[in-house]
Amino acid sequence: MKAAISFIRAFGYEVHHAPGEAEAELVKLEEAGYIDAIISSDSDLFLFGTPLIFRSISKKDRRYVDEYAVYNPNTTPFPLTRGGAILFALLCGGDYDNGIDGCGPATATALARCGFGEQLFEAHQTFRGDKYKYERFLSKWGPTLRAELMTNSRQFLHRREFDIAGEITFEFPDRRVHELYMNPITSWSPGYTLPDPSRWVFKQPSIAVITQLCVDHLRSEDLQKTFKSNLWVGIFLQMLYSVS
Repeated sequence: MKAAISFIRAFGYEVHHAPGEAEAELVKLEEAGYIDAIISSDSDLFLFGTPLIFRSISKKDRRYVDEYAVYNPNTTPFPLTRGGAILFALLCGGDYDNGIDGCGPATATALARCGFGEQLFEAHQTFRGDKYKYERFLSKWGPTLRAELMTNSRQFLHRREFDIAGEITFEFPDRRVHELYMNPITSWSPGYTLPDPSRWVFKQPSIAVITQLCVDHLRSEDLQKTFKSNLWVGIFLQMLYSVS
């Protein structure tokens, strides 16, 4: 980790330490206007409410060195709201638990299309702080979800899923896991310090430091060739973007 941070700073970038999940922190930074966009291959960002993600394009498929693909929940065949994305993670599993045994992406997407994710999301927002009302909602929501799995009344499922329905108990969703998706720990959480974006400025990369780090931490064979094919374009772009 120490070496990685040294590399990042040598290229002229800032390092910010998230108190919780990095994806949740990035979304909060974006919401606050501290960053313009997020470059990542992790779709979990949609769980925390980002409207879009920039993804790197492979060298053979891109036309320009700084070209990126843009993804948002509406670019999928079956667009998911944040509530739908959270339900998908609760069913299929994610960073916090393994989800429901036997439930795959197709089934989870179908249930999200039925509106169960939005219902759960809105109930959590509406009954925040009122555990009794929230649990009463779940006591009706869960059986309705099971019934849909057994009947396929909306015709979004490929077939009726009796085995998965049997796995949906009163304990679903795991209250702790759902809370982590709804209110993740970030720098905006109580007890943590907000970041200072005034320190985040473009800086000129230090070629001397980068070279020494490569010598110290990377294999020396063909280092010059590696620099030519992977390094110089990035350094040149950072120099162009730098303000100092």
